[in-house]
Amino acid sequence: MLNKELASEIVQRTMGIIDCNVNVMDREGRIIGSGEPKRLNQVHEGAQKVIRKQTAIEFSRKEIDELDGTLPGINLPIRFQGTIVGVIGLTGEPEEIRGFAQLVQMGAELTLEHAALAQEIQSDKSVKESTLSHLLLGTETDDTFVEERARSLGINIHAYGTVFLFSLPSRQSRTFKSWLEQHIAEEGDEFIPLYTSELIFLRKGSTKAADSARKEINHWLSSSSFQGVTASCGPAEYGYKGWRHSFEVARLLNNTAAALKKWSTVWTMESLHTEAMCYGFYQNFPKESFPLIQNYQKVLLNENGDELHKTLFAFIEENGEMMKTAERLYIHRNTLAYRLEKIQNITGKNPKLINDLFDLKVSLLFALIDENSVSQ
Repeated sequence: MLNKELASEIVQRTMGIIDCNVNVMDREGRIIGSGEPKRLNQVHEGAQKVIRKQTAIEFSRKEIDELDGTLPGINLPIRFQGTIVGVIGLTGEPEEIRGFAQLVQMGAELTLEHAALAQEIQSDKSVKESTLSHLLLGTETDDTFVEERARSLGINIHAYGTVFLFSLPSRQSRTFKSWLEQHIAEEGDEFIPLYTSELIFLRKGSTKAADSARKEINHWLSSSSFQGVTASCGPAEYGYKGWRHSFEVARLLNNTAAALKKWSTVWTMESLHTEAMCYGFYQNFPKESFPLIQNYQKVLLNENGDELHKTLFAFIEENGEMMKTAERLYIHRNTLAYRLEKIQNITGKNPKLINDLFDLKVSLLFALIDENSVSQ
């Protein structure tokens, strides 16, 4: 319990208040913290005597001749939960330091108690995060065990919840989580870190509560300095099995957004429906996806491939409206018509026909997903 880090903390805090040297010894009487670093790791016979007698002992200058590693002062036991775990020593003539020695002892014991409490809280937090991750990932098949473990940790599994999933550079994850906790999280919400670069935020409550959180996160993502954050959320579902489905949807959306390099917003199935279907099909049926990819690669490999790709992308984004697309690309309408005709000649699909345009959009998405999947 009493280690070198805590001993050093006790020494620094105490010497910041009182004007004398402080040593902290472990239960073997070895100095593990000291205002005089050269004394570290030395055996303190005075501390060993305190441990044997289990009481505070004073050493005046004339009493220390026979004790190695001991200077005049007062040495007091450090107790944790009724057991002596170490000794704290104050250097100086006892009559000069006796007045505050017990306060120093009390401060050392409080430091240990706070450290133990923090460790216990962190342990409970880790267990809770682990349980929630099992709930969402479906790695625990015994429903009774899952429910009992959740209940013992104070997790209300009989509630509506929406899973938000964030993928971000690991160096930003702690700052991002802190922001969510300070500005978005409400009572009952949960955070579950996944690996080093993914974070789950479980918003409890109805669809309205999830929409409120999504709007706030969207506003922040669009105006923040964070780069490369992929964010998504599943639907609001009831109970932990519903949360699991919400997580699965969020995972699909997150992977889709990452493959298409779509950032700076929280993606939902409503906003990324066709893309998510294409990604799912590509993952499960790569061989069947190849003809669509191959057809659109004819566009990308054309000598004007980049220009044609940007033109088709804009045409799809503008819902096939010629005037709006031409204005968006800063080109004449006749130039746009020429490029669309060229795409038709290359692919055999006429972008001006709704069914053909849909086929082209799907082929475009498959090609982009394949290209980014291969490059990752």
